[in-house]
Amino acid sequence: MTMTQNGLPQRARTIPRGAETVNSQHTITIQSIVDGVLLFGALNAFCELDLPDILDRAAHRTLPLKELASWCGAQPELLERLLLPLSAKSIVNLTKTVGEGSVVTLTPLGAALRKDVPGSLRHTVTMTARPAWWEVIPQYGQIARTGKPILPEGHRSLYEYLAANPDENEAFDAFMAARSHPAAMALTTEDFSGVQTVVDVGGGTGGTLATILEAHPHCRGVLQELPRVAVRAETNLAARGMADRLQVLPGDFFEGVPAMPHTPGKTVYLLSSVLHNWSDEDSLRILGQVRAAMVATGSPAELWLVEKLTLHALLDLRMMAFFEGGHERTPDQYTHLLARAGFVQQRTRPLAGVLTLVTATLASLVVPPS
Repeated sequence: MTMTQNGLPQRARTIPRGAETVNSQHTITIQSIVDGVLLFGALNAFCELDLPDILDRAAHRTLPLKELASWCGAQPELLERLLLPLSAKSIVNLTKTVGEGSVVTLTPLGAALRKDVPGSLRHTVTMTARPAWWEVIPQYGQIARTGKPILPEGHRSLYEYLAANPDENEAFDAFMAARSHPAAMALTTEDFSGVQTVVDVGGGTGGTLATILEAHPHCRGVLQELPRVAVRAETNLAARGMADRLQVLPGDFFEGVPAMPHTPGKTVYLLSSVLHNWSDEDSLRILGQVRAAMVATGSPAELWLVEKLTLHALLDLRMMAFFEGGHERTPDQYTHLLARAGFVQQRTRPLAGVLTLVTATLASLVVPPS
């Protein structure tokens, strides 16, 4: 290997320039990655046109293509072209009939995109297509060079941007609620017999905490969120009948976490999909505040950490795009992080999807130096 004048490595050529050809399999592989963008576009249009719900309301989830086009306001020929790649991925079945044209049937996979089904994947699709998410895709080179996330409209953080754009905020809330639902349902199968209070730190609009309280009527809940999120959480939780069993406390978890010093039973401090937004240093600050609250509580307390616990490379790119220092971590990295924060990891349990529950207790009652 030699170096050129500009300092870049230069491989010694054994084949004359122009004589090399790209392997055909390499062409197919690269093209399939590029084509994935187009397939996603078709999937987003499928949701935008409300096709999952239109088909779900039809008898046998089946409609003639022309009737489906009429319902969603599309041109039949163009709609069929849009559905063809989705048919190849089993989102719909597209069947030719004699004399009546094509018939479209919603598959179980496509039904996962219905608007109001708990845990709907529709919000994952439509959120990814929104400008802040979509426009970052061509800019990963810049992120890799600068180490800085790409934030829309010059905002200092993703959450600041969401607060300034109510439509985006509403879409993000729906996305997070749907995304957290399967894990929340899985959490309800834990043993809550000795648990008196669940403190959801950074719990969004409260969907996970409400699901737990609905399944375990003897428990009470505390939700801590930033003031602008806490307002929406109160509305959401009141609509779910939780007003008398749950307290919403506006606050910043970097500045403090609520302690429960007079709770007779065990207190669970829940951190669900929080730490992956932050660097190790910031995560230690958050865990330090949780630890201080657990020490002040006095009665038995546990930390329940819900994260991916796998270095999911594509999901990690999203963290890289929006959160400076945020990243997915391996199980060993979380074990090390918890130990540095003064916790002893007790057990792990896979939840729905790629999420895992990690429970931990205090290593000692002495708060380690910051």
